[in-house]
Amino acid sequence: MSIQGINSGLDIPAIVNALVNADGAPKSAQLDRVENRAVTSISALGKLQGATSTFQSALDDLNDPELFNRRAASSGDKSLFTLSADSSAGAGSYDIAVERLAESHKIATQAFADTTTAIGTGTLTLGQGADSFDITLTAENNTLEGLRDAINNAEDNPGISATIVTDDDGARLVLSSGETGTDNQLSITVKDDDGNEQGSAVDPNAGIFDLIYNPDPVTGNGSKELNAAQNALLKIDGLSVTRQSNTISDAIEGVTFTLKAAQSAEDIAAGKTVGANISVDKGAARSKIDEFVKAYNSLIDVTKELTAVVGVGGDDKAPVAGPLVGDSSVRNLVSQLRSQLVKPAGDEGDAFRFLADLGITTTKEGKLEVDSSALDTALDEDIAGVAGFLAGENGLMGRLSETVDPYLGPDGLFQTRVDNLNERLSDVDNDREALNLRLVKLEQRLNNQFNTMDQLVGQFNGTLEYITGALKNLPGVVRQSNDK
Repeated sequence: MSIQGINSGLDIPAIVNALVNADGAPKSAQLDRVENRAVTSISALGKLQGATSTFQSALDDLNDPELFNRRAASSGDKSLFTLSADSSAGAGSYDIAVERLAESHKIATQAFADTTTAIGTGTLTLGQGADSFDITLTAENNTLEGLRDAINNAEDNPGISATIVTDDDGARLVLSSGETGTDNQLSITVKDDDGNEQGSAVDPNAGIFDLIYNPDPVTGNGSKELNAAQNALLKIDGLSVTRQSNTISDAIEGVTFTLKAAQSAEDIAAGKTVGANISVDKGAARSKIDEFVKAYNSLIDVTKELTAVVGVGGDDKAPVAGPLVGDSSVRNLVSQLRSQLVKPAGDEGDAFRFLADLGITTTKEGKLEVDSSALDTALDEDIAGVAGFLAGENGLMGRLSETVDPYLGPDGLFQTRVDNLNERLSDVDNDREALNLRLVKLEQRLNNQFNTMDQLVGQFNGTLEYITGALKNLPGVVRQSNDK
């Protein structure tokens, strides 16, 4: 600890601080320069990694032969039906009529006094087409509410849902099939605790047998069919297609219809149809090609930005260099990519051997430029040839991807350099800590030295005062003083 020099009058803290700063400034400035360069380089490499990764993603998306086999499917009236198509679908147009939608079965039991009235005990077997499951009614659950919950919570329920609707006649259990079509009609079979399947369906005192489904207006028990099961009826170019579901994927190979609504009776009677069209989806491939060009150009822009030397104006101002100027890895990456872009593919006589054959050329700035008309013509006339040139094992996208692979990933060149720079930053932290420790010791030593000096000055001043006083008291000194 240093204090103001009492004896010497010197500003010891200021002197010590100036000496310590002067001693540490060169090393501190050096560490700051190393740190700034490392941080700037890490940021630059991160930006380069990002642009290269985006480019590789564009390569991977385009390096997919199935991309060029996609189909576009369109409906003339999406309120009636939509459709999709996979690569196995052939191109073509169809006249479609939606005459009937598939519908699910819905039924209601006879009316009960309320939802908590006991309805007897026994076993209820519910069927949905060929599937069925049992519900056991006991004293704990033999009400409409208990039965509803038991049905909805049954693990082996094939998809039947139960609700309670209270109409003018009372509370009814309403069952809905989870599947459409006549193959999924609902059924109810009842057994009492003795195993009897017989009972009076119209006797209000018949207990559990009141749950029997018999909507016959003459012999029935008051149960009702709320919605009849129905199959879908679709006509394709006049050919009838009847299916259990409104999703039809086995009528035209590779094409799936999703029916939304039936046409009006008038339109059906008049024979009105709606068009459906299946075509090769060139738009998907075109979009990915555009993304590839955009990603490549963006990568070139980033490499130029990071390696450029830019003048800032004026003869007395030094130019500003990019953080990766002179970096061999950047030069190598760009050089390797450009080499692959101009490398011929396939055999002599192939329709597409160079990017230029697709209408994609290189500008004087080293970026790619697309002639939209030429590219669209290539896709229209020979999309398979375009696919062979760009995608697949020997395609351009695969070769470009192999070029950028060594630069990316946790073990890639860029990340390795970032890791090395982070180690350098760690070394800077250690060096700065060591410097601070040395400066603390220097400060302590200087304080001790200056404080010792200040004490010596104090002692000297005390001795001087003593000698001066003694001299003043000498006889000769007194006479001389008196003589004056």
